[in-house]
Amino acid sequence: MDSGAALAQARELVSHGYIHEAAMKLDRYLLQYPRAARVRRVLSGLRSRFLLVDDQNSLFDTSGMRLFEFSSDYNQIRFYSLILTQGLPASLQFGRIMEQQVSEIVKNAIKHGNRGNILKKVRIWLELTDRVRYIVEDEGPGMYNLDEWNDFNRRRRNAMRENRIEDALALLTYRGKHSEENDGGNSLFAGLTFWDEGMIYNARKNKVVVLKNMP
Repeated sequence: MDSGAALAQARELVSHGYIHEAAMKLDRYLLQYPRAARVRRVLSGLRSRFLLVDDQNSLFDTSGMRLFEFSSDYNQIRFYSLILTQGLPASLQFGRIMEQQVSEIVKNAIKHGNRGNILKKVRIWLELTDRVRYIVEDEGPGMYNLDEWNDFNRRRRNAMRENRIEDALALLTYRGKHSEENDGGNSLFAGLTFWDEGMIYNARKNKVVVLKNMP
């Protein structure tokens, strides 16, 4: 299959709301044809706009990665994120942005995944080569509202792009079923922008993989 056909199939899937399936199709195509620049650009666009589910994505391979296991102690999130980012070269620190982004993923796992149950664990795998890659897994039921959040972000982005100010203001923060007063989904908005491959979840949606390439 040439890249044009692969892109056409992906666009058809997206038009019917099958975002995850479209991204998986493009990802598998790139495994076969890694120099397909147009396909890579389209996939990058999807990953920068949506939280994606792809249980079989190769980025979930933990071979050779270092494993950390932490208790779900909300008061230790900053400490955990410092452990997970120490030793990173300055080019990957981005000031303190890397630490902040790692902290947000760990916080989501502890607060929303494990519901702050200190008896539940957060497992984190770290790869540091010519990139930094984290896989974060909690013991919770998974991000049940992932597709709902994606739809919210799609409407939010459309309102901002079309300069519909009132609609955009009404969509500044996301409120889900279990959201608290200070929850607004902003960490996910920022995460999709910061991480080079977006944020990819397993089928259960209790494990996420992110990475950042060396500048």
